Amino acid sequence: MMKKTLFMLALVLPILFLSGCENSFDPKKNYQEKYILNLVIKGDSTVQLAVVAKTYDVPGYNPNENQTSPFIRGAAITMYSSFYKNTYSFSDSTTTEIGQKYGSPAPVYVLKNMKARPNDTLRLTAVMPDGTILRSTCAVPRDLDFRLSKNFISTATQNPNEKELVINWTAPADYIYEPKLVLYYATDKNGVVTGYKKEIPLKYSDINGVETPLYPGISRDKILIYEYAAINKVMMDISAGDPDKYSYVIQDAIFEVMVMDKNLGNYYGSTEGFLDDFSVRLDEVVFSNIDNGLGVFGAYLVSSRKINVEENFVQSFGYRSRL
Repeated sequence: MMKKTLFMLALVLPILFLSGCENSFDPKKNYQEKYILNLVIKGDSTVQLAVVAKTYDVPGYNPNENQTSPFIRGAAITMYSSFYKNTYSFSDSTTTEIGQKYGSPAPVYVLKNMKARPNDTLRLTAVMPDGTILRSTCAVPRDLDFRLSKNFISTATQNPNEKELVINWTAPADYIYEPKLVLYYATDKNGVVTGYKKEIPLKYSDINGVETPLYPGISRDKILIYEYAAINKVMMDISAGDPDKYSYVIQDAIFEVMVMDKNLGNYYGSTEGFLDDFSVRLDEVVFSNIDNGLGVFGAYLVSSRKINVEENFVQSFGYRSRL
């Protein structure tokens, strides 16, 4: 979401910066120093990472003028899991992925050997070095139950009106999703087997005279429609220019959705962007669910389903099914 789409954003702390504003307007009039806590629970990992920072002021209106690291050391962070009925403590660590501007690795907080479970309720408590306590709660999303118009990949049909594969699911309205349908295949050339994968687009569209694949984006939609023409094109394209079609072995397709909880959904909706372990954009209109501070505490998980590729359909391209 999935992790390739967790875009690295610049860390924009909650200070208003407006260029060309009127002299009579002071965008920092209501500035208050606050702590920022950012923690995204990854449902497909056993390592969780939190970042703590503090807002800052600068003489003018350009936050890039700040030369003092806003990242906070010495916080005590714990998280209670209702599923495991256990309280976990984060350990101090550092990262070079942020903080270079300030001349040293940034402090971060790491929790290892904890894998979030679907539907688990997590309660976060963070005690700052000055005694300030930040709290938040999130619920890990549940697995999705997918419904397919056809339970296998094939564009062969006796119905002339059937021209697409439809996949849908039910879930709470405040989740957001990043889905993808990926074809897994291999080539067997002189006994050397090489594996490949290719994402299947929803369709191809003519954009400025170029046939362009269109893929699902991040959205709240719970239905996807894959045109048979797009599936056929992908099947043909994987061996384009190679006359040895029989050396291609089609394995399976995997439909995978990164499911993000309501906190990440609300954050995404307020910024039209996303966050990763290290970054969060915050200002007065951006969603925050950290009590006594700012930031985001949310969770995601990856829900998937294997879809068989029908053997006769595979053979129609001259390929083989599986190895």
